[in-house]
Amino acid sequence: MDTIIASLTDKLAGEQWRSGVARQRQQYWFRGFRIQSQIDGLPGAGLDALLAAGLIPPTHSLTDRAIVPWPGPPYRRLAATAPP
Repeated sequence: MDTIIASLTDKLAGEQWRSGVARQRQQYWFRGFRIQSQIDGLPGAGLDALLAAGLIPPTHSLTDRAIVPWPGPPYRRLAATAPP
């Protein structure tokens, strides 16, 4: 998530796309950010406001856009056991 936030921050500051990450991927994140910033109305929300609200800035989803903490581990670790 740090790479995504850094990429969006750079682009909002008027800089070029970051090197080391595909330009198309960064464009996808930026389009998702623009969608999320416009959902709640005009003017668009800033990156900091979306993060403070617990939203996922680069998502394109209109319904599943919140960061929801999971109550526990999603699955148990597989334990290797010796044969009987």
